[in-house]
Parts: sequence; C-alpha cells; structure tokens
Amino acid sequence: MDTWHVNGKGTFETSSHVYETVKKQTDLIATGLFGDNKVNYLNSDIKLQDEFAIYKADRAAFFIKEGPFITFSFGAKLGQIIKQQENSENRQTVHRLFSTITQKILPPNTKYMPVRTEQQEYTAMYLFKDIYDKSLAVEVAVSGILNKYDCDFQGTYILDNYKNPISNEEPNASPLDPKEPDSHIDEVIIKHDGKLVSQPLPIYTITNVFNQIQLIAPFDQSGHAYNTYYIVGDGTCKVCIFNLYFETKGQATSTQEIGRIPDSILPADGKSMGFPASVYRNADGYINWLDMCYFCFNYQFKKLYCVLQNVQEVIPESSSDIYKYCSSGMYYL
Repeated sequence: MDTWHVNGKGTFETSSHVYETVKKQTDLIATGLFGDNKVNYLNSDIKLQDEFAIYKADRAAFFIKEGPFITFSFGAKLGQIIKQQENSENRQTVHRLFSTITQKILPPNTKYMPVRTEQQEYTAMYLFKDIYDKSLAVEVAVSGILNKYDCDFQGTYILDNYKNPISNEEPNASPLDPKEPDSHIDEVIIKHDGKLVSQPLPIYTITNVFNQIQLIAPFDQSGHAYNTYYIVGDGTCKVCIFNLYFETKGQATSTQEIGRIPDSILPADGKSMGFPASVYRNADGYINWLDMCYFCFNYQFKKLYCVLQNVQEVIPESSSDIYKYCSSGMYYL
C-alpha cells in the first residue's frame, strides 16, 4: 500500500484498482512469474573495489542471475592486495575484487575458477565463498606481483542451494467491480491488464554427478570436497556446468589423465572439448612453476585430461609444495 503523511500527523493508506494493477504487474516481474527475470547485479548490488576500474569499455559487462544459473563476464582491475609473501617477486599475491557483493549470487560452497591476466606471464584463479565480510567473498590469487592489474573474468556456476519457486496464487485475477479510469494513463493500464499472462514457471532438475567420475591418482587425493559437475535440465534441454579444483604433487608428463567420465555427461554431438584452466605450484604462497593449460574431454575414450604446455616436475612427498588446478565451463548435452 501507498503511505503518506499529512502535516506529519498519522499515516494514511490509499488504494485503487489502477494502483493494485501496477503493483501486481511489478510483483510478477520481480518474482519471475512474468517473462524473463534477468538482473544485472554488476555496479548495483555488486560494487568493484574501484568502481571506475572496469576496462575495455567496448565489451559487455554483466553479472546475471537467471534461475539457478549465475553467469558473468567483465574486465576489471584487481583491487587491494590482502596477502603477499615478502622479498620475492615470484610469490603469490591475493587481491580483493569487490567492495561488496550480494548474497543472492554467492554459492554456499566454495567455487574456484581460472582468471585471464592481461600480463600473460602470470596465471591466476579466483574463488567465491559466502562469508560475513562481503568484501572478502571473492579473492583472486595471482602467481606473482602484477605490474598491470587488468584481468578478464567470465564464467558460469550453479547455486548449490537453489530451490524451484512455488506459486499458489492467481496473479491475473481482477476485481469484480473495477472503477472507471480517471485518466488516459489509467485507461491504458487497465486495458492491458487483461493481456498480462504469467509464463509457466521453469522447473529445473539439478543433479551433481561429480562422484560418478572415476578419478585416478594423483587426482583422487584431497582438495576436491566442493567439486561440482551438474546436469541441469528445464524440460526442454540439458546442460552440464562444472567447477573443478584439484591439488596434486604433479606428474612427469604434459598430458595428465584426471579420470573416466560417465556417459551421462558426454556431449550429444560426439565431439571432444577443451576448457581453459589455471595451474600453479604453491607452498605457503611461493610459486616457481606456472602454465596455461586446458581441461579436455575425450569423447572416444570417455576420459578427462589436463593438458599442459610443458612436462611437469614431480614434487617429492617430503616437500610441502603442491600444484593447484582449477577449471570451469558449460556445454549442452
């Protein structure tokens, strides 16, 4: 209801058929019951630490929630360094990215994704985590100290706790005795109210099949508790969306088999695929090996591989060093 004050004494409520019609239409759109409900949260409920740090102005910049899907793409400069190893230019730095981010799009489980740095001799990954301090909910780990903070961020992930909306209302019900319009604008609103038909609510099925991937050593060790490999369907089509993170001691090869994948996540067109990934060697922040690599899906052999540019050095078990891998992507089944 509208509220208004007269000389500061008391609160009065007003109501009309036109008001109720507009309110109903607004509520329909806001709840997603009418048409598409895609909201770009970037620079509204999501603020970069430096609000003027968007670069490459000729490209789209968005952070969109649509049902269980979170999709984003933007270029931005990294924010404040919050962690840094001293006395070495080859040590990891961890940056803030946002001053705040809405909880609506934060996954309950941590997700890792690769980052493309403009300074290509470095590699980076960033993680999303739902914590109280929203300025630290997204951190970017870089394999060194950048001279240029420009980075590309893009990806898709699923909200692990998403629930399909339920509506038992009839949003298009009209009053039995609507009043006559008082103006041409009111007349147009009332006239078109009957044409407002709510769209069927999409019902998503979301299944995490990560545990169906038969991981092999050394990728079957710790570090993948929050990995997800979702099959998402809306009754019309199905897509796979994965967010993968591993820690290993390395292998003396440039092509590393991660595991065998089930038939349920093989693309229908029978093609093999590759997705960008980030890999670096880290121990308490120190990084002395990094590379651009890809997570590749081999359709013929039904296997998932990590393909590197160079042969990887194996880390002794006595060392505290580890290799960190992460990749994410989406494709249609």
